[in-house]
Amino acid sequence: MNASTNGIEAIIPYLVIALIAIAIIAVIVLIVVLVKVKSTVNHVNKMLDSAEKEVIPALKKVDPIMDKASLTVDTVNLELLRVDGILENVSNVSDVAGNAANAVNAISKIPTDFVTRAANKVRGFLDAVPHSSDDVVFPVSKDK
Repeated sequence: MNASTNGIEAIIPYLVIALIAIAIIAVIVLIVVLVKVKSTVNHVNKMLDSAEKEVIPALKKVDPIMDKASLTVDTVNLELLRVDGILENVSNVSDVAGNAANAVNAISKIPTDFVTRAANKVRGFLDAVPHSSDDVVFPVSKDK
């Protein structure tokens, strides 16, 4: 066992040196990553500052635009209510016009009904009169 113990003892300094080298490399990689992260964070902060300078004035303009949009919507609603009232009045006027047309039709029908009844009475009277066989018949020719 002495021989194997001597072999391991001979390798231990090399293993320690390798582990120290790996640790140094890991620290160097960690430092490089941290430097890149810091650079990225600085770049993002600059972009955010620039965006903030542009967004804040835009946000200040949004409030008046929203107020105007709200006012426009309110105006449109009022106009729709006005148009609804106009359409209701038109409906009422058309109902009145329809009733007036019915009244005019009824009035104009009275003389027609009177003439029709008078003609029916005359026809009834003429039908009641006996006809003689000497009635004159006028032949109607279809050749003209």
